[in-house]
Amino acid sequence: MIVPRFTQERCLILTDADVESLLASAMAAEQQSLTAADPSVLLPAWWDAADDDLDLLISAIDPAVLNQARMLGLNAQPQHALYPPDEDTRSGPQLGQLQSRILTEAAYLALSVGIKKVVWPIRIPTDHPDRIQAIGDTIDRAMLIARLVTLDATTDTAPEVSIDTPFVDLNDDQI
Repeated sequence: MIVPRFTQERCLILTDADVESLLASAMAAEQQSLTAADPSVLLPAWWDAADDDLDLLISAIDPAVLNQARMLGLNAQPQHALYPPDEDTRSGPQLGQLQSRILTEAAYLALSVGIKKVVWPIRIPTDHPDRIQAIGDTIDRAMLIARLVTLDATTDTAPEVSIDTPFVDLNDDQI
């Protein structure tokens, strides 16, 4: 059985209120109960491709994230939500730019509040036309942005930040 590694320290979890986000939140809550660490932080975000009902979906994310946080004993930061800009830049080659922007903002937020780990519960669908390349690009994006943001660490922030993608290559059955 595949069991994704999950951090034992406080983390900032990007969440769009999907199954993977809920799973990451539950795993963080379990880890914090074992280690007595400060609660992890949920940050509402949207990093997926364009959707016709995107405005409706985004309006449902904040309440869902607040409910998840309350249910699992985690903190939520809806005031720092990371949603796409109003103009449609969520499809085609701009999807990567949107993901980079969201990850950069999340990493800087984590760094500024002393959190060393960002969890991005993205998962590449098994029917993706170039799944292996997409998984590699996703992992590279997370690693490179974490390294870039870490360059700006100071004595007033966390010493470094990393971005984990624990579910990126799992299929539906594994989740």
